Amino acid sequence: MKHEMGLQSKYFDYIKNGTKRIELRLFDEKRRQINIGDTIEFANPDGEKLLVKVLGFSGMGRLRVYSRIMIFRFWLMSL
Repeated sequence: MKHEMGLQSKYFDYIKNGTKRIELRLFDEKRRQINIGDTIEFANPDGEKLLVKVLGFSGMGRLRVYSRIMIFRFWLMSL
């Protein structure tokens, strides 16, 4: 399945040149649909797009005591 997400130019470039292979995201309804093997199309503010494959992910626990906000780490590979 293909997913679309925006990304700031600086981080977009890091993924594009291979120095950033992990993306942290709030584990909301949209991210719950992502599975290993899926693709994510990142777009920067200039409209440039980059397609990556999800190699794996893991949860990082709660951020706040009063809300169950989960952050997930996605391992990526540029296609």
